[in-house]
Amino acid sequence: MDVKSTISDAQKKALETEIEDINAWFENWVHHRANMLIDEIFQQEVQRLIDDGQTISGTKDEIVLASPILSAAERNKKYKLPY
Repeated sequence: MDVKSTISDAQKKALETEIEDINAWFENWVHHRANMLIDEIFQQEVQRLIDDGQTISGTKDEIVLASPILSAAERNKKYKLPY
């Protein structure tokens, strides 16, 4: 998946006061955040499987992909409040 973002010239100038390579920084941030979430989901799923007395097998990625966790969009749709 490729992720792109457009920022204004002012936003670019502001970011460049602290970040040498905005694209590299953004890519690093996305990968770091995703890896943190993978670790969280993996730990939750392993604990769920243990609690349910199920066998744990597969790589970390396979366990995460097989977990029944909902995406943010799925959660928002499922639990939408009737305003």
